[in-house]
Amino acid sequence: MHERTFPSSHVALVVGGRSPIGLGIAREFAARGAGRIAIAGRNEAQGRTCVDELARSLPRARFEFIAVDIADDASRHAMFGRIGEQFGGLDSYVHCVPPGAVSGALADAGLDRFRTSLLAGLGGLAGCCQEASDLLRARGGGSMLVFASDAGRIASPRNALVATVQSGIMALVRSLALELARDRIRVNGLSPTYVRDTPLFDRLMSNEGIARRIEKAAQRAGLGLPAPDDIAPLAVFLAGNAASKITGQIISINGGLSAA
Repeated sequence: MHERTFPSSHVALVVGGRSPIGLGIAREFAARGAGRIAIAGRNEAQGRTCVDELARSLPRARFEFIAVDIADDASRHAMFGRIGEQFGGLDSYVHCVPPGAVSGALADAGLDRFRTSLLAGLGGLAGCCQEASDLLRARGGGSMLVFASDAGRIASPRNALVATVQSGIMALVRSLALELARDRIRVNGLSPTYVRDTPLFDRLMSNEGIARRIEKAAQRAGLGLPAPDDIAPLAVFLAGNAASKITGQIISINGGLSAA
C-alpha cells in the first residue's frame, strides 16, 4: 500500500507518458494520491488505450491523454492551454521524451536529422518548460522534472551529437532551477544510461555491436541495469514535499555503471 503523498487536487502532466517510463511515473502519481494525471504524446490511438488501462487499474485517479507534437509551437501551446482551462492548473510537470539524437561518428552523421533532434530535444523542451512554468507559477509553485541521458555527462566515442543534445538539456535544467527558485518552482533532472524493458533498449539490443557494449555495461553495473519501475518512485519523490529543498540536481540512475 502506497503512502499518500499528494492531495486529490494535485495535477500532473507527463509528456512522453506513453513510454514505459512515463506510464510508470503516471501510475506512481496516482498511487500516491494525485487526482488528475494527463499523459501526452504523438499517437492518439495508442495514448487513449494506455489511459483506459491506467483508469481500470487505478480508478481513484482521473487520467486523460493529450495528443501533442512538442516541436510544433501551436500543438504545444494547445496542450498547455487545455491543462490550464480543463484541469484548472498544473502542479507537476514531467518531460519524459525519449532521446532522438543521432548516434555514431560525427563524420558519418546525418546533420539534417541532428537539426531535427535539436529542435525537439532542446527547442521543444525549452518551449514546454516556458509554458509549464507559467502554469506552475499561477498555482503558487510546483515541480518540473526533465529526463536526459548520461551521454550528456560522460564522454564516449561515437556519441558527439547525442552528447550535445543531452548536455544541453542538463544545462537548461540547472539554469532554469536558479531562475525559478524564487517562484517556488523546483527543476530537477534524471539521467539514466540504459533502461531495460523499453522500446529504445530493445532497438539498441538489435544492433550486434551496440548489444555487446550494453552487455559489458550490464556486467559493470553492480546493482544491475534499471527498469522503468526503478525510476518512477524517485521521479515522483522529487515532485513531492519531501523534496521541497531539492532543485537544480541531475541524478543518474544506472545501477552503478558510473558515478560521475
